[in-house]
Amino acid sequence: MSIDSPSDASDVFDRGNQYALEDGKLLGYGLKGVTTAMVQETCNQVTESYAKEILHWPNGRLAKPDIFSPVDEGTFEDLGECTKHFVKYLRDLFESSPPKQIPIYPHAFIAFSQDELPRNATLVLAYKARGLWQLEHRSVPVKVELGQSVDGLRMGDETAKDLLDRYPSDGPANSTEQRRGDSDSRPTDKWAFAVFSTGLLSALPLPALIDPSTDEVQPSEATLDLIGDPETSRFQMPWERMKELFPVICRDDERRGWRTNGMKLHKNVFICCDNDKPEEKGVLILQLEWDGNTEKDDHELKNVGKAAKVHETRAGVKEALTKAREIAE
Repeated sequence: MSIDSPSDASDVFDRGNQYALEDGKLLGYGLKGVTTAMVQETCNQVTESYAKEILHWPNGRLAKPDIFSPVDEGTFEDLGECTKHFVKYLRDLFESSPPKQIPIYPHAFIAFSQDELPRNATLVLAYKARGLWQLEHRSVPVKVELGQSVDGLRMGDETAKDLLDRYPSDGPANSTEQRRGDSDSRPTDKWAFAVFSTGLLSALPLPALIDPSTDEVQPSEATLDLIGDPETSRFQMPWERMKELFPVICRDDERRGWRTNGMKLHKNVFICCDNDKPEEKGVLILQLEWDGNTEKDDHELKNVGKAAKVHETRAGVKEALTKAREIAE
């Protein structure tokens, strides 16, 4: 399904980056016969399932989150109409909200259709690649999985790229770009590098600090790949957890075969931020001693990572990529 986006969507999405997003709710739309009451009921079920099964509410230490905000303006014809409303809603919101905080998450919304309910919903995500804002949508299972994915997105524990990679695409009609002039795919060096964080909690900006071109290219063309812990859905992780995950990441990346321009994820060299002020204290270029044999299961690869020696080289964030390439050669 093609998404017809307003011409000013890029400017609106850019402006959304100026605000704190943790408390932003996702707008929920009903498509063709799905009423606001049905959207509200489904959103309530998703939130409660996520809160009980993942956050252990009401017996855990975390409260039930407020994730969704149903749009009470009747049903919408398609995702194009939803997108037009979404962009206009944000534009009006920016004019009336306090500085640095808005009540709505500005880079995603959810839509419910009769064809998908009660099993699935459509998650629409805006992200920037090659200097262009793009909109892609995916069908996501409702209840626990939808709640966990959306809450992780809002809290910065997951990126739009993470969610797009996790759920299958229905084809090229699932994507649209907010273009600002022509842009060609750029050639890159042959190595891509995994990036981990053991010291920085809010690690999402880290790849762009190291390589500013990260936000200007497609994820498949990016030189750096920020790695999260699949068990916690968070980027920050302990040192030993990083070591055991690295060989598994290398194997999974190799099997996907998704990188372009002939790039491959380096199997020995990667980057780690071990502090909370990388622009002042720099980052580590790490070299893990192992044979690079990925024909093993998760348990075997994790044991390899745990036992492997690591060599460390500290570099400033602006020099880290150059140093990683030097060591890789």
